[in-house]
Amino acid sequence: MKAFIVCLLLTLQGFAEVYAQDHPLGYLPLTSDQKATIKKNQDLFFGSEYVDYDDHDHPFPQIDYTERHIDLRDWGLVSPVKDQKSCGSCWVFATLATYESSYAFRNSKAIVNLSAQNALNCSGAGNCIGGNPAMLLDWWVSRRVLLKNEFDQPYNGFFGSCSDVMGKYKAVAWDFVDASRFIPSTTDIKRAISRHGAVLAGVSATLSFERLRGSYTYNESTNLRTNHVISIVGWDDDREAWLVKNSWGTQWGDNGYGWIGYASNLIGASAMWVDAEVDNTLQPDNNDQDNHSFKVTDNLSNDQVYEEVYLTINGKVQVFSLGTSGQKTATKTFHFDPNQEVTYKIYSKTIFKDNNGNTRLGIGTGEGSIHIDNNEDLHIYITRFLNDDRSKYNIIIKKFT
Repeated sequence: MKAFIVCLLLTLQGFAEVYAQDHPLGYLPLTSDQKATIKKNQDLFFGSEYVDYDDHDHPFPQIDYTERHIDLRDWGLVSPVKDQKSCGSCWVFATLATYESSYAFRNSKAIVNLSAQNALNCSGAGNCIGGNPAMLLDWWVSRRVLLKNEFDQPYNGFFGSCSDVMGKYKAVAWDFVDASRFIPSTTDIKRAISRHGAVLAGVSATLSFERLRGSYTYNESTNLRTNHVISIVGWDDDREAWLVKNSWGTQWGDNGYGWIGYASNLIGASAMWVDAEVDNTLQPDNNDQDNHSFKVTDNLSNDQVYEEVYLTINGKVQVFSLGTSGQKTATKTFHFDPNQEVTYKIYSKTIFKDNNGNTRLGIGTGEGSIHIDNNEDLHIYITRFLNDDRSKYNIIIKKFT
């Protein structure tokens, strides 16, 4: 069981968040109920099994966390810089920037632009006085909310009433990089970026931090507590610095980005990752096209609300999801030389829902071989659950009968 820490990330009204020496820090501790809610959902959705799962075969960008320099902009995994204006909503903007990077990471580098106004008004995680990204992510994932894009609800810089959250974009999982440490190790943050895309984190924003201009490496030792949230989108070991994406427009730093030293300003505090949904329409076809093919189909059972399947056949891996926008069935086509035995491996992440509406994460695995002919129809089946809470299960592919 992972230890739980309270994330205290609060912004002050407008740019008061950066003039911290002239204003109260105004931290908002999580209430006992909020702590219990996040802890309960972490127990249900996260753990070593989920993180270790990401080491398996996948078709996403292969980022090596041991590289000395990584800039996610070079990988096409960073959305444009935004401006939170006079509202203390960095907790929203950093979260959405991190999600947008994950969406690109998991969906063939597709760049999306989510509505900060929708999240600000509806999440209940804060307002223009400040907020908490952990509560925003908990609301987004555990309630299976679909956020709008910026076009449907543009940002106006003011906290308002919630009209609806009938959007498109789902977050399927989130967690702290290392819940046992206030600032995770540099290696652990790099590893999280290599697995998920950008990582959001706290930082102590002083007056000199607010006035950062240019691309030099910023280093500062300060007693100021964490009062601002940014998105980490890369690193440089020669600089010994993180590349951060801010939400103060392009006038800050170097067009909205800055290099912040690994040991500067509590950078990396309470770092978190988020996984965006897998969009089947954006997944590449990694198979050679010819006249021979077979199809693999999966269906959601009545107690499944979302599933991601990572299917490797003869070394070729594809990913698809079920449960997004009401989709209950998904089919992948593989092209092959006919009349042969193929080997396969399957990894599955499933969100189950019981009769009381409670949800939990399940992890499924399977491997084997099967003889196929042209135009064969194969299906994925859960064969058995390995424990009482059904959080582990075996899966196979077999011919549809």
